[in-house]
Amino acid sequence: MRVKLIVFSFLTVGLLSSKCSKDEPDEEQSFDQFALLENYADNIIIPGYETLFNNLASLEDAVETFDTDYSEENLILAQEEWFKAYESFQKVQMFDFGPAMNRGLKSALATYPTDTIKINENAQGGFVSLGTADNIDAIGFPALDYLLFDLSNQKALFRLTNGVNRRAHVLAIIDKMMGETLSVLSDWNSYRDEFTTSGGTSSTSSLSYLVNEFNKDFELTKNAKIGIPAGVKSLGIIRPEFIEAPFSKKSLELAHASILGLREAYVGADGQGFDNWLKIYDNGVELNTRILNAFQEIEQASELINTREFKEVLDTDLQLAVDLYEKLQANVVNIKTDMPALFGIFITYQDNDGD
Repeated sequence: MRVKLIVFSFLTVGLLSSKCSKDEPDEEQSFDQFALLENYADNIIIPGYETLFNNLASLEDAVETFDTDYSEENLILAQEEWFKAYESFQKVQMFDFGPAMNRGLKSALATYPTDTIKINENAQGGFVSLGTADNIDAIGFPALDYLLFDLSNQKALFRLTNGVNRRAHVLAIIDKMMGETLSVLSDWNSYRDEFTTSGGTSSTSSLSYLVNEFNKDFELTKNAKIGIPAGVKSLGIIRPEFIEAPFSKKSLELAHASILGLREAYVGADGQGFDNWLKIYDNGVELNTRILNAFQEIEQASELINTREFKEVLDTDLQLAVDLYEKLQANVVNIKTDMPALFGIFITYQDNDGD
């Protein structure tokens, strides 16, 4: 199916180029690609990493406070800071290129399902190298989901209160996350100029990176956050073991935050975005409307379940999760096929989604 997608995109671009100027921007309508890139860098990406780092620092402060006073109130404060930081990650996880890709930030901060057996082994004491490949599913936000929430607040409070090594391990994980985030943020200081001056639509251009990673993250939200647990990918057999944050029960809130982040990225927040680029094409005006309408329907479907525990939804209201998946799926052809075709950008990442 991958070959068919490439051929279709190629033919579509070819057809567009052979048509009259109705489907092409004229000189007066030419789009400032560099203004778009500067907007993403200066108003979305870099501030997004700054917010993530600051929220991780607040999480560290909250855990250190708990480390001096083992009260449930302080544990809840740490849990709230964990969610705030994880929520802010949803807005930058789609920019998995350049510094983030080089540092492996996405894998280090958000690989799930997490390995609770390995986490317990690591938390028992002694020095643990958290940067090794065999610990990739025992670190990051999903690992903290288990360590800070456990099966209940009472169990988490008991284990953390009576485990100095466990508390130290929580701080070690946070310290690693802060270090990697800060490295990516620092790297953007030099990468920013390269990113904002790499126009054009080649596979190595900044525009191609943006379009491809936006689509890739959209599909990860659709599949990993919703579709796989809901059994859409397993012949209707629900897979609660693949829920992103099962211990905090915040999976659907994180999915909703991801959806909102994707829409914000599509419109470029308050600046130049994909929507502005599409509007220079006659066909793009209608396509932009379809995409925005699809996002509205997705957000509405998400709002029906985003404050609920995902496992409870799977057990009692499965169709609501399937409906959300289907709303997400309905937008794929718009953003992955039609939009890149107008832009003249090829989708270069591999997936097994069948679209």
